[in-house]
Amino acid sequence: MKKYYSFKLLLVTLLLLSFWRCKEQPYDIVQYGVLEGVIMSEFDNEPLQGVKITTSPTSETVYTDSVGHYSIPEVEAGDVTMTASRDGYLNYTEKTTITEGETNTLDLYLTKETTTNPADDVIEIKDPQDGATDQPVSLTFDWHFNSTTYQGKTIDVSLVTRSMETLEDSTWIANTTDTTFTVTGLKYNANYAWHLKVEAEGTEIGSTTERFFQTQAVPKNLLVYTKVTDNNYEIFSYDSTTQIQYQITHYPSKDWYPRKSPTEDKVAFISDRSSANQIYTMTLDGRNITQVSQLPITGFNNNGTGFAWSPDGGYIIYPHNDKLIKVNKEGYDATVLATAPPGRDFWYCDWSRYGHKIVVQTVGANIYDSEIYVMNDDGTDMHLLVGNEPGRTDSPTFSFDGETVYFTHDASGLDAPDGTQLDARLYQINVDGTNEHEIDISKTAGQCIFYPKILSAGVGLTYSLGIGTIGPRTIYYAYLEATSDTTTTGTATAVIQGDMPDW
Repeated sequence: MKKYYSFKLLLVTLLLLSFWRCKEQPYDIVQYGVLEGVIMSEFDNEPLQGVKITTSPTSETVYTDSVGHYSIPEVEAGDVTMTASRDGYLNYTEKTTITEGETNTLDLYLTKETTTNPADDVIEIKDPQDGATDQPVSLTFDWHFNSTTYQGKTIDVSLVTRSMETLEDSTWIANTTDTTFTVTGLKYNANYAWHLKVEAEGTEIGSTTERFFQTQAVPKNLLVYTKVTDNNYEIFSYDSTTQIQYQITHYPSKDWYPRKSPTEDKVAFISDRSSANQIYTMTLDGRNITQVSQLPITGFNNNGTGFAWSPDGGYIIYPHNDKLIKVNKEGYDATVLATAPPGRDFWYCDWSRYGHKIVVQTVGANIYDSEIYVMNDDGTDMHLLVGNEPGRTDSPTFSFDGETVYFTHDASGLDAPDGTQLDARLYQINVDGTNEHEIDISKTAGQCIFYPKILSAGVGLTYSLGIGTIGPRTIYYAYLEATSDTTTTGTATAVIQGDMPDW
């Protein structure tokens, strides 16, 4: 009985094994596709050799050849992650989908391992370098393209500066392939940052590392003057050494008639920014603008000209109708220094550096009704120096030693209600009323001399030259030489286009 049971158990086992062997066994069939491509350097768009290519799921490991090409003949179909690696470059991982039985292309760019900013790789900054000081306000920026393409696209740049005073950005040139650009109108004694924005055919790569620089201090012995720009009066300075013209004011109102303080730390000027013609002061770089006058410059035919600094730079005198006002340079302690003769208003004035004298021009109801007076600097003893004559007399100013007064007069004798002059020439007269005569300065017929002013060095005059009241004017300076008691000549040199100079 026991043997029969054992035999039966063996038979059942054999039958089960036979059934299992006969049953179809299922298994997965893996499908493949080809993965190939080219690996390039992001830095210079050149092919990279020796880049290791691996995949997940795992396939054959291959390396790029001399033209950056790789090919993996059997990569499992479906979603695959490919990794490219090479010494000196950052590893790059990219997901892709492999299609069964097809050649799948995946091109990549590798970034240098030391690179944190691709813009710094394609652009080399030359000038100004980070931390540069004493830079001119007309500054040339210089850079070099290490590569003209990025990922096969042409590179261009935009130059951007930032004022560290206002934190405002200025784009000076955009989307250029140039390697240099000169920026004008930077402020003196100012801190700036700058960078290049780099793009490749509209795709932004980034910006070069920001660099900082400081501009030079305000030069000494600057010429300041008025010039019309964008149909508006603005104040400029000119450095004769570097021949750089610098716009000091940038305001929608009219700013004109600049006069430097004798201490050369400020410029006073006239502006209608408060609607009336008032006097303002500012530093030579255009900062710290402060209104000084409270009563406006006004009077017969006076549209806002004629004021003067005291020799020590502490006060300013200016005309207000028939009153000559003296005010502290900060705008305090305004007093009436003198009153014009009856029926006349003050128009123009100057304060001698030496001799404690003030010279003033007065006008009547007609602009050509002009007289020149001299007084002590406390307003006493005002007496006539040059009387009214046919033709307009204008702009009296002292010599350096205060012994002579220079002025202009229209030798044509025209008495034009609108103030037009046809032949304004330069004259001089001693403060005691003697030795009045014309200064022989060459000019062509029809030209007029305007706004003469003694040079700060005391060796000559600066003035503007133009045709009547129309057209642009040019600033000149002239060294004066007395050839006899009654003859003075001047050798004139043109400087720059402008008006109302002070040097």
